[in-house]
This record gives sequence, structure tokens and C-alpha cells, in this order.
Amino acid sequence: MNLLLPLATCLFILISCAPKESEIIWDAELETMADSRYLLKNQLDSSIYYSLGNRYVKRSKRAIKTKKEALNYGKKIFWRDFGKEYNIEDRRFKVHLVKGYWIVKGLLPIGYSGGALIAIVDSETGKLTKSLIWK
Repeated sequence: MNLLLPLATCLFILISCAPKESEIIWDAELETMADSRYLLKNQLDSSIYYSLGNRYVKRSKRAIKTKKEALNYGKKIFWRDFGKEYNIEDRRFKVHLVKGYWIVKGLLPIGYSGGALIAIVDSETGKLTKSLIWK
């Protein structure tokens, strides 16, 4: 009898702490800078990508200077595409600067197929180059 109560308590704790199916789990592969480089290379025409070389845009010449500004711009794009279904506060984002382009990644709203929303923004002009769903 003395052993039954601790076992029941442990079982209850394990069940209550188990991840729910509706929880969003962030894919670790989407977090790497190498993935952002790969994404940029495959989404821009190869002639444009290779002409960039080691393009670097000085911070003073950027229209979008910081990660925070790029993130806010990406959030606006995602909100525009999904509206109220896209609850920005519940999402996780990753932002990388690759060859003068901001890569902003966020998760899709629940119920959509695919893995992540991607916004590719030119840091120099501040214009959206491409918006896509990455699987």
C-alpha cells in the first residue's frame, strides 16, 4: 500500500507533463544560419545569388538596420497573408542577415500544411524580395 501511492503520483505527473498534440514544436533545422543561406540560394535566381558574392551592406546604408526591424517587417508580411489566424504573440521567429538579405522565419498557423513562413527582405532597399511557405 505504501508503494502504490508514490507510483500513482509519478504516473499522474508523467501524464500531465506529456506534450499535447496541439503544441507547436519548433524544428531545430530551421534555426541554423546555413539553412538560411541554402534557402536564399534556392529562392533567388542562381545568376543573382552568385553575382552577390560576399555582398555586405553597411549598417548606415541599410533601410532595415537591425534584426528587430526585420522581425517587425516580417511579422507585418505574415499578418497580411494570414490576418487574424496568425497570432503573432504565440509564434517563434528566427532572423538572419545573409548577403545583405534579411531572412525572417516563422511558423505557420495551426491547420495549414507546410512548416514555416519565410520572408526574404533586401536590407538595402527595405523591399520584400520573396514571401513563401517552406516545408
